[in-house]
Amino acid sequence: MVNDSALTVWDILQRANARANNGALWSGYSSSIRTMAYSVFLGINQAGGITT
Repeated sequence: MVNDSALTVWDILQRANARANNGALWSGYSSSIRTMAYSVFLGINQAGGITT
């Protein structure tokens, strides 16, 4: 990250959930924000190895 901080997958999921509106994530946000969010979740999915 830019400021050398780190987020866990749980942190990312919690923050995404807090921004959902009627089940739609990033509804009303700019397309660039939605594109960045898509990239983050795509990277998480491609990395795999997420366990509970």
